[in-house]
Amino acid sequence: MDKPSNRLFYCYIGILCWLPIPLASKSYLAQDFFVVLASLLSCFCCYKYGGRKKTLPVVVRKSAPACFLFLLFLCWQAFQLLPLPFDLVSVLSPVRTHFLGIDQHADVLTLSFHPATTWHQLLLGVGYFELFALTLVLVDTQSRLKKLLYTILIMGLIESIYAALMTLSGIEMELWFKKTAHTGTATGTLVNRNHLANYLTVCIAAGISLLLANRNATTSNTWRAQVRNVFGWLLGSKGFVRLSVILMVIGLILTRSRMGATAFFSSLTIAAFLWLVLSRKLNKSTVILFASLIIIDLFIMGSWFGVNKTIDRIETINPEQESRSQMLPFIQTMTKDFWISGTGAGTFAEIFPLYKQQLVMARYNEAHCDYLQFIIEDGVIGTGLLLLVVLFSLAKTIQTIHRRHSSLLVATGFSTLMVFTAVAIHATVEYILQRPATASLFVVFLALPWVTAHMETEHSRNRKTNPLV
Repeated sequence: MDKPSNRLFYCYIGILCWLPIPLASKSYLAQDFFVVLASLLSCFCCYKYGGRKKTLPVVVRKSAPACFLFLLFLCWQAFQLLPLPFDLVSVLSPVRTHFLGIDQHADVLTLSFHPATTWHQLLLGVGYFELFALTLVLVDTQSRLKKLLYTILIMGLIESIYAALMTLSGIEMELWFKKTAHTGTATGTLVNRNHLANYLTVCIAAGISLLLANRNATTSNTWRAQVRNVFGWLLGSKGFVRLSVILMVIGLILTRSRMGATAFFSSLTIAAFLWLVLSRKLNKSTVILFASLIIIDLFIMGSWFGVNKTIDRIETINPEQESRSQMLPFIQTMTKDFWISGTGAGTFAEIFPLYKQQLVMARYNEAHCDYLQFIIEDGVIGTGLLLLVVLFSLAKTIQTIHRRHSSLLVATGFSTLMVFTAVAIHATVEYILQRPATASLFVVFLALPWVTAHMETEHSRNRKTNPLV
């Protein structure tokens, strides 16, 4: 492993660490900075892995279907920016040609209602694709995979500690700004408590994978050996990972996010069941690990830090008083009007005010449902392409868990299952995939199944060099 490759990998890690710091990178300036960093790093990788004598890594070649679909999605967003004949637009988006403020005699028209916003969203999508490709290229060994998982774990730990200190101390700051919303709940640097809950869920999933990969396969017969194992666990990396998971669960509870808590515990349960069935690794240490996650994290830590308050919020939901529920009829109308080709990537904030009535007083820049927002902005064409990328990655995850023998690769499959499940649940009521801090981690876990399914291990290298092994 050469030094230039190591430097590129640590630059990739640096980008992931940076994204949540500038308030979830929600501003255009922070997003543009991310795209520039990802593009520069991609250019350096192309230079290193290009040339006549160099070929693409095996993982990149095997992941061609997902890469192709991802690029098709970006091409579709670019197509929304093209000036098209008026008659063609009337077929692809009938409401677009009859909407308020549209010149009925225009010769050409774009599918996007606001091309400048769609152009920016396209560039951000390019940044996500570059992050996807960088994960495929740079996370090429088990050592790097473990470093990536530890990085995600530490990122979540720092966010959790910072958010808990701000909330429990009453300081209530977001970086150097005084909090104006979600006071009394943990938000960290991600501004929105629901986004922090999802971010911590992803980081906890990475931590559980590390615990699964490092669980003890042997048992000790003497009490002295057992004591040594306990102290080794407490003082070693496994003790640090377990403590980090506990602290992140505390941070998640302090967010008081109803769907965040629901998505976390549901995804943990579902992913654990599927992983045990697919991997066929039902043993004592695994059962103890999953049992401790539920008993210690939910009942003990939860009772100390107020999980009952989150449960009360879930039980006292009144749909008639929920502003997001009041939005739903207007969003459903938008979905029916633009389900074919969409209004243009990133244009929800410009279109929704033309639909809402006086019943909805607040300004909403997002649909509070990723599924509906993707359909409104990108239509079923763009949304379908993204969904296929997710399904391909899910299939690779199942293949990894079922076929690979490396404990780290199989354990990483658990974190992918948990992340996919948590995002799928939480996205029904939130815009998790509309903020770079949370969306970028999801993109990384979209790429990891291809990495774990095709990564060369020491055992496979030995088989190549010595067929008798």
